[in-house]
Amino acid sequence: MVDVALQQMEAMLRALMSTDNAVRNQAEEALAQARQAPDSLFSALIAMLRSNQDEQVRSLAAVLLRKEIIRLLAQSADAQGVTVSTQVKALLKSELLACIEQEPQRSIRKKASDVVGQLAINIMSNDPSGWPELFPWMLEGTRSTNVPLHEAALAIFNTLSEFIAEKMAAHHGMLLDVFRSSLQAQQELSVRNAALRALASFLMALSEPSQRVPFQELVPLMLQTISDALARGMEDECREALEVFVEVAESQTKFLKRHLAECVTGMIAIASNTSLDDSLRHLALEFLLTIAEGAPTLARKMPRFCADTVPVALAMMLELECDTAQELQEWEDEDEDEEDTEVTNYDVGEEALDRLPLALGGKGMMPVPF
Repeated sequence: MVDVALQQMEAMLRALMSTDNAVRNQAEEALAQARQAPDSLFSALIAMLRSNQDEQVRSLAAVLLRKEIIRLLAQSADAQGVTVSTQVKALLKSELLACIEQEPQRSIRKKASDVVGQLAINIMSNDPSGWPELFPWMLEGTRSTNVPLHEAALAIFNTLSEFIAEKMAAHHGMLLDVFRSSLQAQQELSVRNAALRALASFLMALSEPSQRVPFQELVPLMLQTISDALARGMEDECREALEVFVEVAESQTKFLKRHLAECVTGMIAIASNTSLDDSLRHLALEFLLTIAEGAPTLARKMPRFCADTVPVALAMMLELECDTAQELQEWEDEDEDEEDTEVTNYDVGEEALDRLPLALGGKGMMPVPF
């Protein structure tokens, strides 16, 4: 009977991935029916995630596990509808952690980490001691030389950031140690970026500015992550780190205050470096604009903020890929409202020069371009 159930689950997962609408609709109906027996559904999905040889099947099983945990365990917490047995919850806890430790594919490990985070939120929101093994496992992961395990543990910290911020204030010092060690130069950049993402989520979840102060010491390590990624030519990793910096600048500008000069200097260097991918330069300039808009007083107090940012924006506007008069005319005739129009350096520079005066005031801007 068990083998039959697993065969049926695999067939349903493959049907859900079908390009045939009729086949997919039938599979969705089968999934809706399976929800009436959540223990069987969860047991079959976790079996697919742990043992199926097809990466696509394992990946979809992880996605569905997360969705069904959100749906069914939320209902269980509210004492509504069908419930999940204690035995199946225990199965999910152990098998998901084992999956993260043993799954060879990074993308599937990431999905499994998301499932763990969602399961933990649902369990511990009602019973903070409902998964006593989880946090020791996560801490052990961050102390491990196993890079995939370290990265996965930080991904779970990221998902649980709000819970930790609100319910585990006494352990914030421990989390500072985790972030500090994970951002060290000897760590792999994938680990350091995972730490950046978790740190950003945690900072946004904290309710009091005073709670963020101890974590300000991490800003130089955060900046060093970008510098090291650039030095190694790892532009994707650099892009991820820059995106985190923009996110932090948007939501927690004052967190960067102590190290703002170093942040601005680094972003100016990136935005003005024409040998880098344009997307990196755009993100660096976006950081500068976000600082100007979110903390204009701080920006105006920096002697070189406008004097360094404006020339970068002007230089971008001059980076037109038009080698002939005909190409220049075609560029001038482009319809800016067309959805498929590519965003150019000219566009980014022009927008920057529009936003800076609005943020800092014309008085601070006028001496620079003129």
